[in-house]
Amino acid sequence: MDPKLEKYRDSFIKEMNSRLEVLKEYVPKLKGKPANIKLTVEEIYRAYHSIKGTAAFMGCVEIANQIRPLEKYLYQVRASVTEGKDIREAIAGVEFPPDQEGGGKIIGGPRELASLLSQSTADLEQLVKKV
Repeated sequence: MDPKLEKYRDSFIKEMNSRLEVLKEYVPKLKGKPANIKLTVEEIYRAYHSIKGTAAFMGCVEIANQIRPLEKYLYQVRASVTEGKDIREAIAGVEFPPDQEGGGKIIGGPRELASLLSQSTADLEQLVKKV
């Protein structure tokens, strides 16, 4: 964390924990059939986007760097879902991680994506505890 921003540490941790709670609420919904898939994907994307941005601002580079590929991936999935594509089609249309030289892999579907995001959330919780 940037030493000049140390006085905001508690607020930062509170914000991170709030975003992690959103992920814990919405990520499991991917495994089922959420009533509103657009809202589910939007909330997940927004949580990752906020975590990345806030962490980068606070100088928590490790957190921001871990989130960046997921945020880019979810941005593309979100765009496809917003255009009306089925979640499976949206996921199948995007490689993870994006921008990887030689291409990334295709996530198998909502369950595989939920597993990836659940692991990411657990990893983030550990990083936030270290702040």
